[in-house]
Parts: sequence; C-alpha cells; structure tokens
Amino acid sequence: MEAKSLHNTTANGARKNVKDIVFWGDGDTFRLISKASSEAEGWMKSTKAMPAGNSVVVQVTTQQRNPDGSYSVAEALTTVPNAIIAEFLDNGVVVSRSIVQRDMSHTDVVVRHYNEQIESAE
Repeated sequence: MEAKSLHNTTANGARKNVKDIVFWGDGDTFRLISKASSEAEGWMKSTKAMPAGNSVVVQVTTQQRNPDGSYSVAEALTTVPNAIIAEFLDNGVVVSRSIVQRDMSHTDVVVRHYNEQIESAE
C-alpha cells in the first residue's frame, strides 16, 4: 500500500503530491483553517471552512491509520451563522485563517490582516 499524503493544504499542493488526483469544480472551495499531521504516526486532523451566504460551514476531519494500514476517518460539519473567513496576510501571502463574526453595526464585512488593524471591506 502506497503511503497516504497527509500534508496537503491546497488543491495545487495536492496536484503535486497525488499523481492521479482529479478535481471537478474548485478544489479549494473549503479553505484550510488549521491542520496537524504525522506521517510516521499515520494521523491527520484538520479544520476547513466554506463561505455559505452570510454564514460559514465548518468541517472537522480526523484520520487515523489502523494497524492493518487502512485508515479510519471521522468528520463533523456545522454552520457558524453571520460569519466570514478572515485571512491573515504577511507580505501578501496568506499565513493563517480564522472564522470571525460579521460586524453587526455595518452592512460590509470585517476583514483582518496580519499585523494590521481591523478594517472594513467594501
């Protein structure tokens, strides 16, 4: 059995690491919020989020390699109402993301940037 690639964080990275991957639609519809994995121990935990109208759908995944080499997977989904996915930037590169509540006092969306004050997006 070929080793499973547990460290992919984007569709582009998966394309490079998984030779026979096939996408239909946007492979980055769910945006990675956090991820931890160990190839040696055979486990991976991730939190991904997807914008859905004025809400954010959150998916949590845990994969664990079994003694026979197969994997067990557990997933959970929930919706965070009135929220957005904020991207934190360092020199224009996304370095992390989090889920934040929309600014209730304005009709626009609050966006946070790495090392910058919170600003309103038009």
